Amino acid sequence: MHCRRLIRLLVLASTLLASVAQALASSQQTHGRRVAVIGGGAGGVSAALFTHNLAGNYTTRPVQLTLFEASERIGGRARAVAVPNPFDPTLDPVLVETGAAMFVSLNTHLMAAVKRYNLSLVSQSESCSTKFEDPNESRRKHDVEPQAPAFGIFNGQDIIFSADEDSTWSTIAKAAWRWGLLSPYRARSLALSTAAQFAKSYELEANNGLGFANLRSFLMDGLRMDLALVTSSAREYLLSQGVGAQFLDEFVEPATRVNYGQNLDCNALGALICLTAAFVDGDAVVGGNSLIFEGMVKESGAKVLLETPVEEVRKTNASTYSLLDASGKLLGEFDDVIVAVPFVEGLPCIRFTNTQTVPTPIPYVHLHVTFVTGVLNPSRFHTGPGQLPRAILTTAAAAVSGLPVNSIGTRHEFPGTNVTVTKLFSQHTLGDVALSALYETVLRVERLQWDAYPVLRPLSWEDSGDPVVVVDEIVGAGGVFHVNAFEAYFSAMEGETVASANVVQLMMGRWRELEEKEALELGREL
Repeated sequence: MHCRRLIRLLVLASTLLASVAQALASSQQTHGRRVAVIGGGAGGVSAALFTHNLAGNYTTRPVQLTLFEASERIGGRARAVAVPNPFDPTLDPVLVETGAAMFVSLNTHLMAAVKRYNLSLVSQSESCSTKFEDPNESRRKHDVEPQAPAFGIFNGQDIIFSADEDSTWSTIAKAAWRWGLLSPYRARSLALSTAAQFAKSYELEANNGLGFANLRSFLMDGLRMDLALVTSSAREYLLSQGVGAQFLDEFVEPATRVNYGQNLDCNALGALICLTAAFVDGDAVVGGNSLIFEGMVKESGAKVLLETPVEEVRKTNASTYSLLDASGKLLGEFDDVIVAVPFVEGLPCIRFTNTQTVPTPIPYVHLHVTFVTGVLNPSRFHTGPGQLPRAILTTAAAAVSGLPVNSIGTRHEFPGTNVTVTKLFSQHTLGDVALSALYETVLRVERLQWDAYPVLRPLSWEDSGDPVVVVDEIVGAGGVFHVNAFEAYFSAMEGETVASANVVQLMMGRWRELEEKEALELGREL
């Protein structure tokens, strides 16, 4: 009698378990997570990769990834132009990055990707290339042989500081003579300390400790940063930390001008990120930094739709999101949407319909980049032949004196000639007349312009609030998240990947909560 009852109970239990398994399987097949990523730059492709890699830790459902990119290429602001050889066009062209030109060895995500995809690196000398580092640290050669100083700062009248990459003690001596020891030392300490605080994001990521819906909380609670880094101007903050005004004007400001197109009225965090490159080796990928992001999107397994601009994100009555193009054509229905494109203040952006809010518009620096194949005129910089630095950064005083460029970087020298390929950053178009004042000979010019970096103005939460990360949330369903909200604080390729990791863990934390709730409700029904 008891045996029969036990058998019935076992049969009933196995039937219930089978019913639960079948119900869960049916639910997973019917309701797999459909995720759209808008934007094929550093933020978008890393968001796709993180979603692919982490999904199994947060959901039992299949995840379908679709990435939309408005242009014909992956990489976003990481883009290289091909400059032909003026003496033999049949030879391979010189590849020169337009922007997003370098990253540093501390950039964990980018360096790991370089290794995974077997990419080669070349050391860069353009952005903040002077290094106050240990003289015993190894250094690598640049595209251009060190016949002239690697780096120089021009104030409109003279090159007030120059340095050879292979003469660290000489560089330190020059810096100490001009600015004293304390200002460079304090600036270096602040930059490396900020980099170490930023590195805490990797530990948080590894322990599933990201997922901040509030950027202020990310900085203060997650990274333990001083809020003054984003609420104070670089000049105000660095002066308060004992960095001298002359060093700020003659070294730090040229660094922010070349990296962000801004003077020291930018926030302190942006300036310290620029300075990190002065003390840590900088690199670029042979063949272009976009190769990193092409590798990431391939590894993610996402369906990639190039030349497919998204015009509108619309929340539907079915608790999903419709993506539409400019004609109103439906591009797809999704449970979650990760937006990884800038929202440039004053320009048309993606429309959001029925969502709780919209991404925070951010002003961007409209940058002009000019590639010149020719011969620079050393007399314009009051120096002689062979003495012109390969990277020339300019002070704000140079702009006042009439020099219309933020920086000039020699990216290639054609062997056996004095012809070079140079890249110039400026706030306005450099016409032929302006170039003729800078060059003895101009063989070829290529001009581009784009909204290159955010205007890193100090933030006041009392006035403007925290930049929007969570654009929309549907109770019991998905949401819309904005990666580029982080650009209100700073802009860098690695920064975009960290912002993506944060958004993905935020999205997936909601997935886990939803599935736990569904499992409880399903158990009650059965």
